[in-house]
Amino acid sequence: MATEFKLPDLGEGIEDADVLRVLVNEGAEIAIDQAVIEIETEKATVEVPSEVAGRVTRVMVSQGDTIKPGQLILIVEPIDAGTGSDGAAPAPTEATPAAAATTTAPVQAAPAATPESAQA
Repeated sequence: MATEFKLPDLGEGIEDADVLRVLVNEGAEIAIDQAVIEIETEKATVEVPSEVAGRVTRVMVSQGDTIKPGQLILIVEPIDAGTGSDGAAPAPTEATPAAAATTTAPVQAAPAATPESAQA
């Protein structure tokens, strides 16, 4: 269920733009409103924010390209789906027991400190 992110409309009368920098790489995780490319038009230099969040699976433009509104910039896979076997699902499962063990240790330490205080 990949999402295609295309260059949005740049304003009236702007038909193309030059890519100055590509700010993300394939495999990178991006958030909504994160700048993904920097472009230059006849009127301004601007960073283009992403309208989608996820993992970049393909970058379709490179520095020096001239691109037009509606042209494909990135292909992005959603991360939060949890249905893929990219290894993303096991990582949260492993993190949860570690957090539980950390939470358990202070709880066990507190009762141990209480008997010592009673003896003193």
